[in-house]
Amino acid sequence: MNETKVPKKFHQKPRVRITAGILVAALLLSLGANAAVGIRIQPGDQTKAATNYLVDHTKYVIEGRLKRLQEKVRALQEPTKVEDYYRLAGTQIAQEDYTGALSSMEQCLSIYSGGDDALYLDLLMKRGCLLVLLGQDDEALQALDQALEQDQEQADAYLVKAQIYAQREETEPLALALEAYLELKPEDSQIRALLAQAMFTAEDYKGATEQYQEILNTAPPDADLTETAYLYGLTSIQLGNFSTAEKSLKQALAKDNTLEGIYYYIGVCQMSRGDYAGAVSNMTASIQQNSLLQLSHYTRGVCRLMTEDYDYEVAVEDLQKAADYKGTDADQTVTQQAKDFLAELATAQEEADRLAAEEAERLAAEKAAAAERAASQESSDSGSEQSAGQPQQPGENAAESNGTASVQGEELQEPAGDQS
Repeated sequence: MNETKVPKKFHQKPRVRITAGILVAALLLSLGANAAVGIRIQPGDQTKAATNYLVDHTKYVIEGRLKRLQEKVRALQEPTKVEDYYRLAGTQIAQEDYTGALSSMEQCLSIYSGGDDALYLDLLMKRGCLLVLLGQDDEALQALDQALEQDQEQADAYLVKAQIYAQREETEPLALALEAYLELKPEDSQIRALLAQAMFTAEDYKGATEQYQEILNTAPPDADLTETAYLYGLTSIQLGNFSTAEKSLKQALAKDNTLEGIYYYIGVCQMSRGDYAGAVSNMTASIQQNSLLQLSHYTRGVCRLMTEDYDYEVAVEDLQKAADYKGTDADQTVTQQAKDFLAELATAQEEADRLAAEEAERLAAEKAAAAERAASQESSDSGSEQSAGQPQQPGENAAESNGTASVQGEELQEPAGDQS
């Protein structure tokens, strides 16, 4: 008996994989706009660079207790010269009296008569740093620019300016200030990492990648490069260098599996080269860590539809979770993409159901027609068999013919008898 073939369900057909494949490409192209991939600049303590300069360049602060006491006694005298105001400013800085210290620095500058470029540069730098500590950033930038006019190789001036721009989240001038600083202090890997983040935020991914490469290439053998490898991987994703990104991210993962989104980003790299099963595995690990939940569910759903022998219902469940996600990190773009994809799948399912119903009707009609033909053929065959079962007697037809002829002969002979 022939077995009736059941048409494959829609989710087993190539169309859904084609749609999912288009979404894979869209996901990879849209990563640059995705907030989850972004790296925010951490401005840290706005006053750190300014405070460091003041501490490092204020004699009163770094000297021992006896000398500090001597300086304090001298500062009690009525200041009249640059040295007096400078000494007074030192004690005020140590006491965190920044308003008083700024006033003393202003006095130093007003009576300074020249002849000591190093002192003048220091006065300008300290004035700028004190203005930063007092929150007067615009005036601080002007003072720092004056210091740089005196000495363009004053690295600390660039660093203090960078601290101001970081607090303001002004990435372009921040990057310029950090680049200028690193021209003078190329060995400072912490500042180079900050520059890379500033470039990333300004969407200068190539520049950011170059900075991370420099850190990785010049770091001492015992340096902990886990975070650098992680960030290098993220910037490589932005440039579409998924192979480099995957390698770097896996190096970071080997040292720390708690880095934000580490499994998700590795999964993205695997998705880019068609390893959908591997991507699903890493998206699952990301979900288990409650990391980038919406993105992980959405991407896992798409990748599941791209694997062989996938479970359609499970994939749709992932997409639905992405569409319904209400966490604080919910991305409305991802929400809408998930909803649109689910709607497209539903429409395609309705079309597939209609085609399946039509196919079922066609098969049923063919089956009925075949049955009717079979019944007709069976009836015809039965009649033929009955006729073949009653054979004729020998000479029967000849006898019937002779009888008929005799009767006719008698009829023809009657008129002759009447005549006689």
